[in-house]
Amino acid sequence: MKLDITESKNISFEVSIQGIDHTLLEGALRLKINEIEYGFPIKINSNSIEAEIPVLSEIVKNIENGSDCEAKLEIYGEGFYLKPWNETLTLQSPVKVKAVIKEDDQLIQPSEPKIQITSKPIIKKEVNKTDVIVEKKKPKTKKEIIEEKILEQFKLCKTKEEKQKFINKLKRNQKVSESKIQTNKKNNKIQIESINDVIEFMSNNGMKNRLTQTRMLENAKLISNSEDPEDLYEVIKKMLNK
Repeated sequence: MKLDITESKNISFEVSIQGIDHTLLEGALRLKINEIEYGFPIKINSNSIEAEIPVLSEIVKNIENGSDCEAKLEIYGEGFYLKPWNETLTLQSPVKVKAVIKEDDQLIQPSEPKIQITSKPIIKKEVNKTDVIVEKKKPKTKKEIIEEKILEQFKLCKTKEEKQKFINKLKRNQKVSESKIQTNKKNNKIQIESINDVIEFMSNNGMKNRLTQTRMLENAKLISNSEDPEDLYEVIKKMLNK
């Protein structure tokens, strides 16, 4: 099966689920590209499974045209793991040309054959752009956690002397931290304190699509098994070969 890496894809599987309520099941569609496995969430219905693959060329850099990748569908829940489908896909980046007539600014559409795939899974070229992405509540940043702990320790100081000693200690620690920050800046090290810093890093490296950024963050969470912004940054940095 061929997969166009320049377009989003919506893949639908026809399934028959017996012996368990489908609402208790979870799973993912996984693609192994350049020795790195990427996971995409799926929607499990009573008689079908749907998976959306974003534009791969925006997520994975340096995909060789015509290269193969391993694809598999995973389903798990209630203490079991199933792999009902797996296949080798051929990744392609087709050449597309659009021309515009200057006189009347009419768009000449490229001549492309219409292909209808009746075998399973069914690949649809159009993705519903009105899909709502539900984001989890953002965890507290390291800076917020540290500030809360400092406030709790300060409240434990009963006398003015204890409070003054605590403040002096904070000032010394702050000077040390500022010195480390200056050292990191000299070494061109990026400071990652929140998810917004990770999103800014992706935008600065050409990944400005919000949907693509969200998918990339979900993949980084699966790979790193963490929601810490620094862990997610390290994974995404490797994906982008930075």
